[in-house]
Amino acid sequence: MLEDLIIDRTEYTPSISFSVNAKDFMIVGEARPENAGKFFEPVLLWLKNFSETAHNDESFKQNKSVKVYFILDYFNSSSIKYLYDVLKQLEFIKPYLFSLEIVWSHESSDEDMYENGVEFSKIIDVPFIFEKR
Repeated sequence: MLEDLIIDRTEYTPSISFSVNAKDFMIVGEARPENAGKFFEPVLLWLKNFSETAHNDESFKQNKSVKVYFILDYFNSSSIKYLYDVLKQLEFIKPYLFSLEIVWSHESSDEDMYENGVEFSKIIDVPFIFEKR
């Protein structure tokens, strides 16, 4: 059985809170790890396993609605590729869920973070909701 993925926030990495039974998945904080690949590897693996679980369980398609919150204050250039990979994995999961939405939260004054979300939304086939904080 797939276990929850909980990663505590640090000064350089966001908190990750993904649960099979939750309706909300959360990525919160700053993503500027020294080794982005090492940090994001368990996140991508969990999403792949979640996708397999959803694919093999018809009740997911009938009942499971998920919102994935990206509440990032900053991410460095080495994290961009891995954030894209996370979003792409979510795109793979979408057909196995009743609904899936990305909530891209940004400070109202942070135009760069908003634009990053807009760019991601153009290349990922999952609905994006833009939320100002």
